[in-house]
Amino acid sequence: MIKTENLPSEVVAYIAEKDFQIFNLQHELAQLKRMIFGARSERCITADPSQLKLEIATEEIKPVEE
Repeated sequence: MIKTENLPSEVVAYIAEKDFQIFNLQHELAQLKRMIFGARSERCITADPSQLKLEIATEEIKPVEE
């Protein structure tokens, strides 16, 4: 912690602003880490046998000959 008793008020205000920015960025980083690395229950979705399947016929795409 920086002792601010002998510093000019502009420097104290600048330090306070930077401390606030650091706090906000640390909070944002923590949220992003939770989003990326947190537990996800949707990863282990099992197929529900009562759910209907959508059978769509697809055409095979042929490669273009040069």
